[in-house]
Amino acid sequence: EPTYHAAVGLFMVDLDHFKRVNDTHGHPAGDALLKQTAEALSSAVRHSDIVVRWGGEEFLVIARSKERSHISIVAEKLRAAVESLECKLPNGRSLHNTCSVGYCMLPFFPTQPRLLKWEEVLGMADAALMVAKTEGRNRWAGVVCPEKVWDDPNLTYIEVISDVKIAAEKGFIKLERCPS
Repeated sequence: EPTYHAAVGLFMVDLDHFKRVNDTHGHPAGDALLKQTAEALSSAVRHSDIVVRWGGEEFLVIARSKERSHISIVAEKLRAAVESLECKLPNGRSLHNTCSVGYCMLPFFPTQPRLLKWEEVLGMADAALMVAKTEGRNRWAGVVCPEKVWDDPNLTYIEVISDVKIAAEKGFIKLERCPS
């Protein structure tokens, strides 16, 4: 059983403008960027945390925290690690890139840890990622539990992933954002 303050952060990390890297520098450059990004993300978290390529240019990072309030700190570390990466390309050149990060915490509701499945929490992290991307990239956004447990978890979850910003306005979630 998790404690009320502890959480596991699920972070969706998406490289910004990755298609442009492949189109401009070629697929070997894109492969180099993916490998070096994985190393940078792994260096930004503890050895016990997990970094996996989730598909395309996306990574999933799973990181434990003793305090739910510290999850946004991990999001910033991930974002900053990619921003500061000087990727060495196969042709000898260097490339700088950025990423967008979306996150959510497991358990989503600390008082009812089994109310949402990890797949649903990951879906909300992905929805938060879309907020970060649409608000300018090279930033993070997080979906955080509200004060009150949802009356109808299935229906509310669908509403949240359909439009995170409206769900936040309605009080279904709290939306944390990277300072501009």
